[in-house]
Amino acid sequence: MTVYINRVGSAPDFDALPIAKLLDYPGEKRDFRPFAQAQFALGEKALFVRLMAFEVDPDPQSRLSVALEGGVLLSCFPGGRLEELGGGGLGAKAQEIGSEDLQGIYWGADLALPLAPLSNRLGRTPAVGMTMRGNVFKSLHGGKTGRD
Repeated sequence: MTVYINRVGSAPDFDALPIAKLLDYPGEKRDFRPFAQAQFALGEKALFVRLMAFEVDPDPQSRLSVALEGGVLLSCFPGGRLEELGGGGLGAKAQEIGSEDLQGIYWGADLALPLAPLSNRLGRTPAVGMTMRGNVFKSLHGGKTGRD
């Protein structure tokens, strides 16, 4: 699926950005697929990513992840914990989000990936018109709703 990354100033207005619906749920049981989504924005100093799952009382092992080319892999967990995998060193920041809206109760995180270290990992600076390969997914291994 193609997802367009909008250009923003210093911070995104996620209410005005397009949404990508997550379709891949590795580790989730067949009958448990909470609606999850992602949004992307390229700012002056960071790539911003919002990850959300509509899930009441999520399992602590539940995770929302974004994988980008260059071995970038970030996962956020309920409670706001951020895990940088794939070599780390990005200095990514996460702000826990969660509330209720017309679609239901959700949890997730707003991520900020600083452009300088991200550019080093990608081998190029993210820019308007550039194509970047990646994936976003919701997973759970073990726990009350996932595979053992």
